[in-house]
Amino acid sequence: MRDNVRRLVAMVAFLLIGAAITAAQLDRSARNSAGLALMMPAGFGGFADARKALFVIESNPALAQSLMAGVLAHRPVSAGNLGLFARAAVENDEVELASDVLTLAAARGWRDAYVQITVFGSAVAQGNYEAAALRLEALARGQRDQSVVNLAIMQLITQEQGRQVLSERLAQSPGFENNFRAAAMANQDSSELFAATLREAEAQGAKTDCAILSQITLIGYDSGKTGSEATVWPSRCGTMDPDDLAFGRSASPNPFGWIFHDVPGVTTRPGRDEGTLYFKNRDLVERPIATKYLRLPQGAYRLSLNSDASSSYSSFDQEAEMNAHILCGSRREGRDVALDRSSEGSFTFEIGPECGIQYVVLTARRGVRKGLEVSIDRIAS
Repeated sequence: MRDNVRRLVAMVAFLLIGAAITAAQLDRSARNSAGLALMMPAGFGGFADARKALFVIESNPALAQSLMAGVLAHRPVSAGNLGLFARAAVENDEVELASDVLTLAAARGWRDAYVQITVFGSAVAQGNYEAAALRLEALARGQRDQSVVNLAIMQLITQEQGRQVLSERLAQSPGFENNFRAAAMANQDSSELFAATLREAEAQGAKTDCAILSQITLIGYDSGKTGSEATVWPSRCGTMDPDDLAFGRSASPNPFGWIFHDVPGVTTRPGRDEGTLYFKNRDLVERPIATKYLRLPQGAYRLSLNSDASSSYSSFDQEAEMNAHILCGSRREGRDVALDRSSEGSFTFEIGPECGIQYVVLTARRGVRKGLEVSIDRIAS
């Protein structure tokens, strides 16, 4: 009888130990799994509660603060958990409590993201842009969430002194340019501020990747800012000739180069002859093949699409029918320029005095084109 009791007690003990180990493992796994965190019971006081608090911190800050209070009851207490508790307290209108907790967090871990954000915000509020830029760089190096870095960059870039210290960071820390590009893509309505900062950085000796400069310039053009305020293109990146219509896949793209639309069903590659293009559209619908910006002065023009006359096409790969579309202005906000198809592959159009920049789109139906060339000639009045 006693042996049976011992066995039962031992079995229960093993089950409890196993359950505790399993729960601990699940809790640790919840740190990287949102779905698992939501499945864990509240009040566990570990990674799961911290993950849940992050989910509800804006919609239910009181619950988030309660969850984080449970997390902080367990030792050791990390700066990250203190920072998350402070954020919940701010959302719950307990600003003084949040300030006290952040002071504790700063003493425990200067590298923690919440601590860096707090110090960054304090520096900006005090007008200490040098210190803010240093905190921003620390955030960019260690922060997994780029959106936090984007917000910090926007806090600086809207101020003249902030743009100055950003340009210094770009000149002194080449790796920062990728964070800067991500922020520009997330805040496209402020493209001229990003362009101005990059121009200042170039003046200070920065050697930002030309592909990044081209991309940020195009963000400005696409947003309707088509003047010099949106352009960042130093001479070291090569010429920026809007009249160059030759196809090519340069290692250093420029804002007026062709952009190729390689999507499922569409293949593009350089043609046999330099400056020409081969493409194949396997889709049943008409697809964009290539696009670019132009700067044509006022006047009448003829756009011609010519292919290699010596190329032959099979019944399986018939010659694709092509169309051209031209917008006056930016890709997003431009209005259509009327094109008259004078013959197969030839279009005439007029550019008015208000149309300082144009966006051309080449599309094709199902089929193939070999050795494609584009030319635009002015029609004498």
